[in-house]
Amino acid sequence: MSIYQQQDLNKFLQACKDTEPEPIYLIHGDRFLCQRLTDQLLPALLPAIANPFRHIKKIDGEQENPQETITSLKTWPLFAKRQIFMVSDSRLFSEGNDKNDPAIFLAALNEGLPPGNILILTAEKVDKRKKLYKEINKHGAIIDLSVASGSSKTARQQQDGVISGLINNTLAEMGKKAGAGVIAQLIDRVGFHPVAAVRETEKLALFCQDQDMIKVQDVTAIISRTREDAIYELNEAIAGRDLGRALLLASRLQDDGIHPLALVAGLRNLLRKLLFIRAIQELDQPTYQSRVSFTLFQKKYLADLKDSEHGNSPFLSGHPYSIFMTFRQAENFSLTALKDGLRNLLATEYRLKGSNIPAPLILDGFFFKLMGGQERQENLH
Repeated sequence: MSIYQQQDLNKFLQACKDTEPEPIYLIHGDRFLCQRLTDQLLPALLPAIANPFRHIKKIDGEQENPQETITSLKTWPLFAKRQIFMVSDSRLFSEGNDKNDPAIFLAALNEGLPPGNILILTAEKVDKRKKLYKEINKHGAIIDLSVASGSSKTARQQQDGVISGLINNTLAEMGKKAGAGVIAQLIDRVGFHPVAAVRETEKLALFCQDQDMIKVQDVTAIISRTREDAIYELNEAIAGRDLGRALLLASRLQDDGIHPLALVAGLRNLLRKLLFIRAIQELDQPTYQSRVSFTLFQKKYLADLKDSEHGNSPFLSGHPYSIFMTFRQAENFSLTALKDGLRNLLATEYRLKGSNIPAPLILDGFFFKLMGGQERQENLH
């Protein structure tokens, strides 16, 4: 019936209060965002009910028996006007789920649920092409909380928008407002970590309990950068040949106390992986096609590659989409550039260990050598 996005959440929650509830809700995307929305949805579905938790049955998707869930869903409530069955981390949408579980739920949806019985499913990833997804859309409501991954401009804008919303909402709940530059500073400190954004904002509001307006210096005073994936972001910038962002991230990491040699170790692993993948792309068999679609890459090319003599390489382990993205990134460099990059990285390591030149300047010089020159297109293939 309806598909809601991040920007529609207020509209969605208001609709839940003003109209009769849907028999089924599918909430998918970031786990924390799903949990946060569920916490807001439950009171809207159970207004003015004493002891509302008596009307809620929580089910762990990892331990769920779908048949038992359906049996409970199809049972008419005896004393309560409304019962909510909430399945978290549902396996119905798991990749490769070849069991009969989705069919069981499909049959129940088509037969209809007793009035007052409501099913809430949460999942991190769903396949929108599946029949179950389409049937849920037909019979209920879908809330899509997925956020673009990666470090592209579009992805970062979407990520920053989500984090900005969480920060603003958390401050509002605690009676605070963000002063000029505060939101940007918080985003810079926590990155795209919704849990960290909310927790750090709560900490900040408590720290500033005697003032209504949060200032940038308050953020600087108590919140350090909490990005668990900071070095990963740097590697993503390098693999994407984003020189400006690489210089910025490397500077911030060093400001936060990350030793330059730790960055060198991460860079060495990255370049070795890219060099291996770039060499694989040069093979006659299996033949790699530039900008191939993910579906064809996974089903044909990657399958053939793993059957070859190179298939056991650790660089080809992990999720197929992650491997696919590494192949895309490797196209940004020539074999010569990556070989030279490893040689220059070794020289950079020696300079860091024995030179009087400031470490940030040495690292910046390496980045300029690796990404500063614009290689001619014919040299990339």
